[in-house]
Amino acid sequence: MYRPKQALSAAGWLALTVVALGCEATPPDGDAPVDAAPGGVDTAEDQSGIQFGTDDTLDVVTWNIEEFPKNGQSTAATVLDILQGLDADIVALQEISDVESFKQMVDQVPGWRGYV
Repeated sequence: MYRPKQALSAAGWLALTVVALGCEATPPDGDAPVDAAPGGVDTAEDQSGIQFGTDDTLDVVTWNIEEFPKNGQSTAATVLDILQGLDADIVALQEISDVESFKQMVDQVPGWRGYV
């Protein structure tokens, strides 16, 4: 997986945000979004044809984690497991209330960098 060696500038983040906001899946038959699962529940298994964490994709995840860490080290361990499972290239977390815990979590994975 490609992991950039240099930090993105503010202009780079802005450009990525604008591109991401402008992207929209086009329904194949005009009735339902491409990634919509029956019953309105989306899971990774339900999204046929969509691949995450490949060398051919740039995977960006944003997560409002709501007052991280809510339950100390167990929260950090769970969040870390989820993020590693997603294998995303860029992750943006919101509502980090304990920056030191965030830094400790990021330091547990070689090659990861965290910015606050």
